[in-house]
Amino acid sequence: MFASCTDLSIRYMPLLQEYITKCQGIFSPEKYINNGVIIFNMKAFRDKKFIQRFYYLIEKYHFDNIDPDQAYMNEICEKQIYHLPKEWDAMPNENLPEFPNPKIVHYNLFFKPWHFKDLQYGEYFWKVAQKTEFYDELKAELNNFTDE
Repeated sequence: MFASCTDLSIRYMPLLQEYITKCQGIFSPEKYINNGVIIFNMKAFRDKKFIQRFYYLIEKYHFDNIDPDQAYMNEICEKQIYHLPKEWDAMPNENLPEFPNPKIVHYNLFFKPWHFKDLQYGEYFWKVAQKTEFYDELKAELNNFTDE
């Protein structure tokens, strides 16, 4: 159905692992994918009527969740996910060393290089940002960002 990377961040979040396993009933957290980088097989999505199933779940079950799209995609496509090598969705993670040759960097959730200095993989962001008209604005945001 699609290709994506395992969500390595949840390996260091016992409560989220328990939630995925017990509340969502999805396969082991080691196989739970992250939707930050995803490659779709559109024919398979259409053949399986994925959109209809996705909307059915969203409308039937209303619960607060940090990643409803991701949870439903894991659930609906559980046995039809191709797991990409981890370098294709490199995310800042204080529990893991930086991957030496990331293919795609995903600044997920709260890990934004325009908010925090010395963020893992931040140098990739700033190298590209320098070439844009937004560089000064992004640097100003970094310099003025507070926890508030």
